[in-house]
Amino acid sequence: MWARTSGRSGKYKCKWIPYTQRIYDRLGEVVVSAMILSSCSHKGEVLLEPGDVVLLATAPRPYTSGYISYATYDEMDVTFVPPLEKGEKMGFGERVQEGFSQAMEKGLDFFFGLAIILGKIGEQFEQGASSFKFSPKMLHPSTLARLLKGFISAKINKRNLIPSDVWNLKGVMTGGMDTDIYRDRVAHYWGKQPLEGYACTEGGMVAMQSWNFKGMTLFPDCNFYELIPFEEYLKNKQDPDYQPKTLLLDEV
Repeated sequence: MWARTSGRSGKYKCKWIPYTQRIYDRLGEVVVSAMILSSCSHKGEVLLEPGDVVLLATAPRPYTSGYISYATYDEMDVTFVPPLEKGEKMGFGERVQEGFSQAMEKGLDFFFGLAIILGKIGEQFEQGASSFKFSPKMLHPSTLARLLKGFISAKINKRNLIPSDVWNLKGVMTGGMDTDIYRDRVAHYWGKQPLEGYACTEGGMVAMQSWNFKGMTLFPDCNFYELIPFEEYLKNKQDPDYQPKTLLLDEV
């Protein structure tokens, strides 16, 4: 399969990266690991259950985050809201709105996406709650129970309704260069400290925080790492024809 980047490269409007079956499988394995680490509070605790509900807030295929969602679904019995094939045909705003609508009835256990997206969704949820309107869908017993619980919690805390009032998430997973900026905002809106990971189209899953939410742990088996020493980088910068010498991971 082929994954495309969102950025430009030279005269081409995007880059296409080949994904083997092994790379695809590793995407799902890493996300299941992240689900465990983002939700546990002590050694040996695994809160994952068959049918756990995950909000679909990623880009569709052929972007990497779309493949990540499908690989997670293939790796473990999770329920995406909306379902993957249906959600892939929707625009991002419509997809998230439909996902929240279904999550009102089915619940919500995990959420992963870019930090800025998680923060903005939380803001929009809070702002939308101030103009709350009744709809027939809210007559479902599960939906009524969640809304009642949420409005009581918001009332006690003297603020508008936010996602953590409605759902008690098991784990939140995020990434992006601006994660540190939005980390506290994500925790505020979603009620969970976000577990940060690093991925890219060219290399798939690269690193992830452990359950202490500090630093990053490298996945040594997801890529072949070849590193350019800084001095070699400077030589190459001065002379584009210079071939920099590289080091393997065990030589760093």
